[in-house]
Amino acid sequence: MKPYEVWEGNHWLYASSWDTLEEASQEANQQNTVHNSRYFLRKINESGQYLDKSKW
Repeated sequence: MKPYEVWEGNHWLYASSWDTLEEASQEANQQNTVHNSRYFLRKINESGQYLDKSKW
């Protein structure tokens, strides 16, 4: 399981998973530019739970 996910914020659709925060941020920024949308990042811990962004 990759710890960082990119989600499309307008419809809350999963887009992709990444190993590093840098790669995930880059993908979200690229998708926001291409689709003029609101892609965002989520981080998952080892048990599969999503973490609050303040705990990254």
